Amino acid sequence: LGPRAGRLISGLFLLGGVLGQSVRVYATALVLELLTGWALAESILVIACFSIAWTWLGGIRTVIWTDVVQFFVLVGSAIFVLIYVIAALPIVGLETLANPSTQEKLTVFNFTTDPRVAFTFWAALIALPFQNVAVYGGDQLFVQRLLCCKNEQAAKKAVLFSMLGEVIPLIMLAVGLGLFIYYETFPLDPTFAPMVAEKNDRIFPVFILSVLPEGVRGLIIAGLLSAAISSLDSILAALAQVSHRAAESVLPALKDITLSRALVLMWGIALAIIAMTYETSTLNLVDLAFTMTTYTYGPMIGLILLSIIGLNRADWTIPAVIVSVGLVAALNHPNWLGLPTEGAVLAWPWLFPIAAITTVGVAIGLDRLTTRNREL
Repeated sequence: LGPRAGRLISGLFLLGGVLGQSVRVYATALVLELLTGWALAESILVIACFSIAWTWLGGIRTVIWTDVVQFFVLVGSAIFVLIYVIAALPIVGLETLANPSTQEKLTVFNFTTDPRVAFTFWAALIALPFQNVAVYGGDQLFVQRLLCCKNEQAAKKAVLFSMLGEVIPLIMLAVGLGLFIYYETFPLDPTFAPMVAEKNDRIFPVFILSVLPEGVRGLIIAGLLSAAISSLDSILAALAQVSHRAAESVLPALKDITLSRALVLMWGIALAIIAMTYETSTLNLVDLAFTMTTYTYGPMIGLILLSIIGLNRADWTIPAVIVSVGLVAALNHPNWLGLPTEGAVLAWPWLFPIAAITTVGVAIGLDRLTTRNREL
């Protein structure tokens, strides 16, 4: 498709990186907010400053090795919390597993065909493979690490070994189920009840603060915060790398290291500003994070497919992406069009294939239409 389409994909990554990864800033700020009593905006600014400073201290080698260390810290903390919850529950508490409300949480396959439900068998089978293609094939955050491998064979092994990381969501789901059973058995601390009622995403940091012993509490909080900041320095490094070439042509007088640090600062500020807008969101953190990626992952997949299919003119990729992003925005926010529907029309997994197919269809349609007109 040529350099224009390449720049377009880079632009989609920059937009998607800011939208999606700013949710991490917001999630970490929820923990810091409870710890310090600071306002959410203040917590976001502190996290952004630490992330920017950490990225300035080292390059991609520092980012990757700190990610490795923090990975084990985070997993170890989650496993400890899970063991602690199980040990703290009496036998009568474990009987909560037999309750209908708990049984619903233990459902592995949901075969409903309601397109407004996100986590279903059909969404996993049909829609989410599109999202995985975008992550492994077009997301610079992932590709950046593959480019650090010695050769193609090593990169393939890295992709295969990364599949082991799919165990982590299962551990976190077990922690979530454990917390549900715990608070079905023991009452929530009244001090924190209003905060959890406002946003149930606060339940994990509330558990850490109100239940765990002080020494362990400090270690786990430090692990969570450092793991979050480590993840943020990864996206800051990727955003700075992708935007470096464009910025270099505009500011040729700046040295590479000065320009890179300026870009890290700029993207850190952007992440903080976007994160502040999520305070009024009614979505939980998981749905919010994935919904933000629907704006760019779908069009990105469409461009990858178009590069395989081939077009007579790559110019049509730009209007195709504009139409695709607009469609996703309309489906996520039908009230923008004056429709009375509250919330998204479709669950976020289905927006990946819809946006990809729209991008391909519009680009090919415009290409064939203009080709036919020229022939006439």
